[in-house]
Amino acid sequence: RSKSVCSVLSTLSVGSVYQLKGGYKAYRRLVFDFFEKEIKDYEFIVLHGLTGVGKTTIIDKLENIGIPVINFEKLAKNSGSVFGDMLFQGHPPSQKQFESFIFKTIYNTKDRFVVVESESKRIGSINIPDTVIDAMSSGYHILIETSIKNRTDNIYNDYVKNKLDTDDKLIKSIKHLNKRLGSKNVETLINKINNKDYNYVIEYLFKNYYDPLYEYSISKINNIHFTINYDNIDEAVDSINMFIKDKVMN
Repeated sequence: RSKSVCSVLSTLSVGSVYQLKGGYKAYRRLVFDFFEKEIKDYEFIVLHGLTGVGKTTIIDKLENIGIPVINFEKLAKNSGSVFGDMLFQGHPPSQKQFESFIFKTIYNTKDRFVVVESESKRIGSINIPDTVIDAMSSGYHILIETSIKNRTDNIYNDYVKNKLDTDDKLIKSIKHLNKRLGSKNVETLINKINNKDYNYVIEYLFKNYYDPLYEYSISKINNIHFTINYDNIDEAVDSINMFIKDKVMN
């Protein structure tokens, strides 16, 4: 069937028509074999840090200067949290599509390293392949730290500033925390949102929800190779770039 479609498109003078040798099954085998056999040949540089330290922004800035990165959350269209669907438009990919995105990103890089943000295996409804998780675990680990003000500003800029229907989306998400925070505290947070006191909400969630979770996961890391405490986020980008040149590329 695909051969027939290619013939028709070529007859219609549609340019750059290719038939995938072996079909989709052969492509899936290529992806599977890559994750099973070749992913171990790549060095992963994994960024850790509390919510709001700007890991995703740092990854975007590294990509802009030519450093190979994978933004798992962007590929999955979910930031992997209670507020996971607020930053992305459209439906998330299927599991197979997600794996193909990761494969394409790594396979096409000229380097044998890639920078990623620390993630749990599951992001929304998507799973990072086990072999990728293993490669991340055995890679380089960098801890990012900054002030509470910088963290609050980062979250405000990502989730609130210039966003449409922010209050309704925040309230809808916060209601999912009733069991964790208690209905009275959730009601207080909703009132703060309605009064546009976003900093209170952000800092409350840091202290009472996110920080305890991330502090526990960070404590489980066997080896932190480098710690960065920045005032300006570009300082962190420069430091990671230097780390890669000194430790990974040499």
